[in-house]
Amino acid sequence: MDQGMTLIGWVGGILYLLAYLCLVKGWLLGTSYRFHGANITSGSLLALSCAYFGAIPSMVINIVFVAIGVYYVIQKSWRSARMQVVSAQTVHFDSAHPANQSLEAA
Repeated sequence: MDQGMTLIGWVGGILYLLAYLCLVKGWLLGTSYRFHGANITSGSLLALSCAYFGAIPSMVINIVFVAIGVYYVIQKSWRSARMQVVSAQTVHFDSAHPANQSLEAA
C-alpha cells in the first residue's frame, strides 16, 4: 500500500509541475478549465498521499488549492451559463438584412 500511495503522490506532483509548465509557456491559460482541472486533480492526489503518510500541513495546503480550483470552476461555469441565457434572450435587429428593410420603410 505504501508504494501505491507514493506513486499517487508522484503522479500528483508531476501533474502539478506539468500544469505550471504549460501555464508559463503559454500552452494553457490560467483561466482555462484544463489548467484548473489539472490543479484540482494534482492537489487531490497530493493531499491523498500526504494524508496517508501523515504529512498534515502539506495535506491541508493541497486541500486549500483544490478548494480554490473547485470554487473558480463553479464560478466560471455559472458565469458562462448566465451569459448564454442573456445572449439567448437578446434579439438583434439587423437593418441591413433584406428581410428587415421592409420593416424600416413601414
